[in-house]
Amino acid sequence: MELCVVAAFQQLLEDEEACIQAVHRLMPVITRSLSQSALEDLINPMIELIQCETSVKLLDRRFLMHVSICYGTHTFLDLFLPPIVEASASMNCDRSVVAKESIMWLAKRYGPVICAKFISSNLLRIMASCYEGFELVGFDQEPKSVFGVILQGDETCSRIESLLSEIVLTYSVTFITVQFLPFCVDLIEQFHKRPSVQLEPGLVSVFRIVELSIRSMSDHQLMNYLEEFIIQKVIYRVLTILLDVSFQFSSVRVRNIVICKVCQLLHSITQKIGTENSRIYASQPFKLIFSTFSEIYETNEELRINVRRRSPENTLFEVPLWMVEDVVDKFAKEWGVPFLSSFCDDPAFLIPFISNTVSSSPNITSQMAHSPPSSFTAYSLGSMSSGNRLFSLSASSPVSSANSLGGLSLCDSGSLSAVWCARVSAAVCGVDNYRFDHLSLCNFTGHQERIRKLAAISNENSFVSASSDKTVKLWSIKPEQDEIGCQWTYPNHTRSVHDVTILADNSIASTDGVLHVWDPFRTTLLAQLEWDSKEGNGGNIMRIENVDRHILSAICSLHSTVKLFDSRVGGWTCELKVSPGPGLTRAITVRDNGNKMAVALSNGTLAILDARNGKINALAQTNSTHTVSVNWLSDSRLLVCDADECGVFLETNPRAHIVRKLQDPVSAAVLTDNSLVTLQTGSMLRVYRNSGELQIETKIRPDELPGTPTAVLPLPLNCSYLIGSSHGAIRLMC
Repeated sequence: MELCVVAAFQQLLEDEEACIQAVHRLMPVITRSLSQSALEDLINPMIELIQCETSVKLLDRRFLMHVSICYGTHTFLDLFLPPIVEASASMNCDRSVVAKESIMWLAKRYGPVICAKFISSNLLRIMASCYEGFELVGFDQEPKSVFGVILQGDETCSRIESLLSEIVLTYSVTFITVQFLPFCVDLIEQFHKRPSVQLEPGLVSVFRIVELSIRSMSDHQLMNYLEEFIIQKVIYRVLTILLDVSFQFSSVRVRNIVICKVCQLLHSITQKIGTENSRIYASQPFKLIFSTFSEIYETNEELRINVRRRSPENTLFEVPLWMVEDVVDKFAKEWGVPFLSSFCDDPAFLIPFISNTVSSSPNITSQMAHSPPSSFTAYSLGSMSSGNRLFSLSASSPVSSANSLGGLSLCDSGSLSAVWCARVSAAVCGVDNYRFDHLSLCNFTGHQERIRKLAAISNENSFVSASSDKTVKLWSIKPEQDEIGCQWTYPNHTRSVHDVTILADNSIASTDGVLHVWDPFRTTLLAQLEWDSKEGNGGNIMRIENVDRHILSAICSLHSTVKLFDSRVGGWTCELKVSPGPGLTRAITVRDNGNKMAVALSNGTLAILDARNGKINALAQTNSTHTVSVNWLSDSRLLVCDADECGVFLETNPRAHIVRKLQDPVSAAVLTDNSLVTLQTGSMLRVYRNSGELQIETKIRPDELPGTPTAVLPLPLNCSYLIGSSHGAIRLMC
């Protein structure tokens, strides 16, 4: 039946007229019943549809939310997010706007660390695609004015720029200092090492990123990064490339456009920081520009400008005369000739260029020449008439009292603490995930007794906790808050909660001896089931484990069988006999969508079976009679944790034998894609690679977490750990 549904749906995807409407309407319906393997068969056709220029509906956040829940956050970020980011750079305005809104929603939904690793990093890369072809607005495709060059990609790029601005506004200016500016520097260095046509549009996008950055940073931050990063590593570095013909560009036209754009950026910076700060911190690019101009052109006795004769070894690019005239004219009008001449080795070179400027604006030179020195004090912008300014903090500055608060910028609204900013920085810099610095990111308060289990939604921004205080609580991680209360408490448990897990559709299953399946977002109970033993002694359901998207396995304290619950049916579907001998089930783990299930019994038996048909593949005898948990580490290796004995790595193929014995009993263990996280005796947190190599060994101190650690949950996308204690405390730590 499933194969028929998938085949019919794939036929709809091939229909050019109906495919988008079919996916938008039917996808949320059919995924409720399809298995994981069937859903994976639909990934590539869906991605192709999202990439289609007419698929605006598939970029809507309501549809994307369902896709992210259906496939999980890892798959969504790796496969679905890139085409969504590409859509934000589409020339189709409707498609670009919808993608922009959805990306910002995703950035807020996933939090700052995931945003930095997957969203903002992709946005920075995609900006270059806006300028492929270097097409100018209008019919004339040759630049005529340095400060009037407008590219067709500017409007599309402005939407991506507003996305990056909103991310900085939402979280922190740390995104600029640890990601945006280093990205610009890296791209320029790549072009310097190996110029290529593919990297040329990236140079223009770099200028937009830098312009965004200087608008977003505070006065102090801008001055810290101005000279070393923005001036030297970006503007000056790009100018040395542009003015040297040994660096090849695809055409002279492209080189001229990039020169125009870097001059526009340089002008914006001078407008922002003021005249005197430009002289102090931005003199290098101006000296390079004017020294290049004077080497290319010379003036005869009649004040006529001619191209200077140069040696064949000279590699200077011959900047067009109209560019020289535009640059000199622009800055001479704003600064005056005396100030501009301070950047020239031969000030007389400026005379032919400024003669028209002086005759048309006679007051400019005299005003600048006779202006008092105080008008050029650092951070003073009284002489400037436009731009997003750095407000003066000096007592002698002529700024009004309304501006006395200092530079107002996006970062002033940033909500991240220093610890969260450090996590963003570590994520961007690619710091090894195998680290634990004993830093607390958030404190979750609400439980009164021991935390038994923690489970997170795949997007890692929400999680649930099961406690001995008879409650299961739903929490949201909010980076802007240090102490967080629960979002909702499930009210129907009457005894201590033993276990909790999250199903593929984000419904929650928990057990206090009775299985409860409930939807936290609609606050509705979906199913409530007891064991219902034929012998009349049901016993308590102690452990539950996901088998696949729809099926949940459960074990009981008084039986040696495993029951399967199907969320599509809303009840038990079958009961699997685990062992022909005596022994009660104690722990369970599942791998590969039910292909392999391991069940530990009270008599030391470890049964390995196929949950799809109940076939027992192997029985092994161990010394663990009080097993608290078992975890698959690989296809043939298990971690068996006993309440009284040290944890052991058990190899099951060809026959069961102990590979390694841990030094302490394990109270909690969780496996991620590439690591095993354990809590062991003495409040020890130990993290192992899948190979068994110990990566982290540290003790959780009482001042970090009240009580003894009892539950742990790694959040690999956020490079952090949720840890619960015997006192009911929960901390998000890194």
